[in-house]
Amino acid sequence: MISLSLSRVFDVAPEGCPAPEPYVLLGAMRIAVSPPLVLVVDDEAACRLIVCEMLADAGFVCLEAGDGVEATRMACQTQLRLAVVDLLMPNKDGIETIVDLRRRSPETRLVAMSGGSGKLEAPHLLHTARELGADAVLFKPFRPAELLQAVHAALAAVR
Repeated sequence: MISLSLSRVFDVAPEGCPAPEPYVLLGAMRIAVSPPLVLVVDDEAACRLIVCEMLADAGFVCLEAGDGVEATRMACQTQLRLAVVDLLMPNKDGIETIVDLRRRSPETRLVAMSGGSGKLEAPHLLHTARELGADAVLFKPFRPAELLQAVHAALAAVR
């Protein structure tokens, strides 16, 4: 499994130079990242780990963020192919995060996930996320095949 909590990921070339392969800087090490780069955003560390393991088993490289603030910061430092975003988080919730990611990086595909909480029902939250820019939605809990189906649907989405 490749799951990175990183300081920075780069794939920007100086003007007039060919774009390099995306890479991650871990200290002084430069690690190439050629599979699709996915940001998994969830305030529950165990959920992030499980989602990253499922995606890594399918060949994706995952980055992790514990909330929307961290996700937005990381998205500014990387060129993400996809973000899988939980909707109920502290600091900056998933709906705000999806709107912000969509605005900052329209080419990034987005999967919203939620199990709901108390009065906030998952179907309503996921419908709102879809209306505000999510390419696919996922009800928690889910199986690996359901995650991969949502990820592939999002990657195939045309905006």
